[in-house]
Amino acid sequence: MADTADKIAIQCKCGGRFRVPAAARGKRIKCPKCASPIAIPAAAAKRAAAPKPPAPRADEGGLLDALAGHEAAAVAAPVGPAMSNTCPNCTGPIAADAVVCVSCGYNLKSGKLMGATSSGIDAGAAAKSLGSATAGVAGAMAKGAGRLGLGVGLSAAGALLGGIIWYVIAIKTDYEIGYVAILVGFLAGLGMMMGSKGENAFAGVIAAALGIGAIIGAKYMIISTLAESNDEYEMTDGQLYADALSAALTTEHFEKNNITQNAMFLTPAGQDPKTYVHPQLNKPVNEITDEEYEMMDDVEVSLSVWDERHSEMLQKVRNMHPDEVKSQVEERPESLAQVKIMQGLRDTVVKSAFKQMFGPIDLLWFLFAGGAAWRVAGASND
Repeated sequence: MADTADKIAIQCKCGGRFRVPAAARGKRIKCPKCASPIAIPAAAAKRAAAPKPPAPRADEGGLLDALAGHEAAAVAAPVGPAMSNTCPNCTGPIAADAVVCVSCGYNLKSGKLMGATSSGIDAGAAAKSLGSATAGVAGAMAKGAGRLGLGVGLSAAGALLGGIIWYVIAIKTDYEIGYVAILVGFLAGLGMMMGSKGENAFAGVIAAALGIGAIIGAKYMIISTLAESNDEYEMTDGQLYADALSAALTTEHFEKNNITQNAMFLTPAGQDPKTYVHPQLNKPVNEITDEEYEMMDDVEVSLSVWDERHSEMLQKVRNMHPDEVKSQVEERPESLAQVKIMQGLRDTVVKSAFKQMFGPIDLLWFLFAGGAAWRVAGASND
């Protein structure tokens, strides 16, 4: 294939053949196949008309074979200084007076590579560069965020670790050991000292605040953990309304059938409260008076007919629209009062927990944490 006005056919000694833009004349490029340098002729080679190329092979499409006639001109054309030598490492042409091969970095005097090779990166140089980059990570963080910024980040991490320790001890032992506050403050101060190098007086104040905040956060997590074990705390308003309505419908069902409340709770599930005889009094449960009920011992039934019916009604209520449930509850004053009571109990759980978790003694722990953090963070200023 003859050269065109905008393309030059090139073949490398490795057998790779390709075309480059005409603007590359007089320059040197690397073979995309073997990375060996190839000199591009400064001017088009003069030659006689070439015979018609053979038919293209299926594996090369004809193009590569057509470029074979240009190999001699492409390799032999001089570029820049006289190229009379060959690099013993990459076999590329080098100047006669060259000391280092510009293609692969091979030093002809020492016989060693000085950097990147034509086929990759020297392993020793790469390892050294990787080590330098790893060692400079902390320095880059300090330059990007400043020493104080790095100190705040490390201090926050230390305070978080201390808060977790406080939380775990409290949950496992069911007791807050206040002197752990010193450890919390120490970790917060240590992080600040490592990051800021103690050069900023304000760093100690920030570390103290983070130490105190870690204890407050740990206490909040303790409260949340304990509150989640309380049934009232976990119930939403929708669940409270649904429970109140299902209880009302259950009671109304038994009252319509002339079943007393005593019989509802004393009759085991699966029994008929109208005919069931209580074994302790040897009397039908539907005839037991309130006085007799109060005098009975161990009157609890693990699963009564009331529980059984209530479970069925609760499933029915949950399939109703929330607005309809709320509307029916509001039509029943006793049921609405039950919802208000349960809402109050739910809110009281959190309020009472906070009152129990924060007291005058906690001011001492805050002082310990803040003091330790400030002291450690500013230690290098002494």
